[in-house]
Amino acid sequence: MEIYQQDDGVFIICQKKYAENILAEFGMIDCKPMSTSFVVNENIVKEDIMSTWYGSLVGNLLYLIATRPKIMYASSLLFRFMNNPSQLHFGTVKRVLRYIKGTLNFGIKFGKRVDAQLFGYCDNN
Repeated sequence: MEIYQQDDGVFIICQKKYAENILAEFGMIDCKPMSTSFVVNENIVKEDIMSTWYGSLVGNLLYLIATRPKIMYASSLLFRFMNNPSQLHFGTVKRVLRYIKGTLNFGIKFGKRVDAQLFGYCDNN
């Protein structure tokens, strides 16, 4: 993870270098970026194509979730098919990579606030 501090006290946490390494490792560094990581109504089912490439890539995506919660749903859904990915799964994982390409500069930003308050919630049921 990369952490940057700016003059106004803002901390930015990101994984840009790690995301670039994933894109390069899987031959997607020059891909066209996407604005979304997943097609909502796409029907993903199990088929009979195995690949260690797919498993390695999905594992990298799961690590990237730490600073990119928007890819959590797509990555966890793709993880379900780790043992038996199909061509549709490969297409979907490439779409996630294209989304990452378009959001390389995204991260988590923490601003400096004097009046910051901490709230906690608990469910006692």
